[in-house]
Amino acid sequence: MVPGVKYERIPYYQHPFYPHRVNGLGMWDKDYPAHKDKGVFRIVVVGDSISISGAPPDATFPEAIEHELPCRDFPAPVEVLNAGVSGYDVLQEAAYIQGRALTLEPDLILWQICLNDFHVDVYRIQDCSDGSVIILPKIDNIFQHSLLYRYLTGWISIATGRAASERAFRSNYPGYDVPENWAEARAQYSRTADILRERGILLLMVLVPLKSQVLGPNTDPEPQQSLRSWAAAQKIPVIDLLPIFRKSSLVLYSPGDLTHLNSEGHRLAANAICDWVVKIRRQLQ
Repeated sequence: MVPGVKYERIPYYQHPFYPHRVNGLGMWDKDYPAHKDKGVFRIVVVGDSISISGAPPDATFPEAIEHELPCRDFPAPVEVLNAGVSGYDVLQEAAYIQGRALTLEPDLILWQICLNDFHVDVYRIQDCSDGSVIILPKIDNIFQHSLLYRYLTGWISIATGRAASERAFRSNYPGYDVPENWAEARAQYSRTADILRERGILLLMVLVPLKSQVLGPNTDPEPQQSLRSWAAAQKIPVIDLLPIFRKSSLVLYSPGDLTHLNSEGHRLAANAICDWVVKIRRQLQ
């Protein structure tokens, strides 16, 4: 178990109800060697369920990136490892990058971010005297402990529409707009970015908006503003998918879902990411 994460997948597990098989690296993806071949440009996607669900396994945005980049005359073989894990937040994602993704020899870490990644007031970090880090409960939230509650609120959100979904989202994920949690998230991003810079590994943060933001007023929401401004000051590249999604006339989210993209949403996200990867690769040549 990677220190700092609360759970990992069992390698080679086949889900009985979904078309997903866990590979030998603990990812819902096809098999890849732990050590890449010479000359391969390897991308490791770290995030939550958005990276792995809402579309067939071969239509998620990591898979689409792997198929699309060679079509753009990318100057190297490409591997895109989909390490997204349902329910991971910023603390667990940072721990996974530092404890597992780095061992996979990535050239680029693609950090998929959703606004529910910031409910870090559910946990608190305690640094131990020996240099290790442990995560302890901070508040008691029924959403974190009850599968029945999550199931019922999910169906209520579908039945009552987008406004109710937004209210349920904010109450179930209290870190959505808590300043202390933004500060903790930025600390995790900074620490991880510094580690990657020291190793010469690229980092790209991809902000996936809520469905209600895409369909709502044409404004620049505070969460995206804050993170983009902070990342610019830290010289961390960011793709904010909100303005890209707003320009599309297609349905981009799964039916009745506030956060998860459908196949069209994954494809649009992959195109934006491929544009950035091709551009940065040319600049580095």
